[in-house]
Order: sequence, then structure tokens, then C-alpha cells
Amino acid sequence: MDPVSLIILILVFIGFFTVLSLAVKIVPEYQRLVVFRLGRALGAKGPGLLLLIPFVDKGVRVDLRERFFDVEP
Repeated sequence: MDPVSLIILILVFIGFFTVLSLAVKIVPEYQRLVVFRLGRALGAKGPGLLLLIPFVDKGVRVDLRERFFDVEP
């Protein structure tokens, strides 16, 4: 295999794993992922393993845990 083909093959693998890392999201039990496709909300997804379309879908994490704080009288 010539060096040019090897470099191209390595770049293809790097690009594939980069796109794959953008597509796979892991949502914990106490969070949801609000998915936007081209700016329109599709709804809340999760928890679990989710697949998004890279460069089309955007996921925004929302924390569902209750927060407590003391208020001075």
C-alpha cells in the first residue's frame, strides 16, 4: 500500500469516528435531551443511548433534579 493511500485511509477512519462521536449521546437517568432538528423542537428524549443526525440535530441537556437552598428570613 502506498503512503498516499495509507494517509487517506487514516483520515477516513478519523472522520468516521469523529462523526460517530457527534451522533451518539448518552443521557443519564436524571436528565433529558431536548432534540432540535433544524431549529424545530422534536421533543424530550432519554434517558439512555440516543442517536442524533450529525450537523442536523442539536441536543440540549435538561436536568430534572430538584434543587434546594436555604432562604434567610
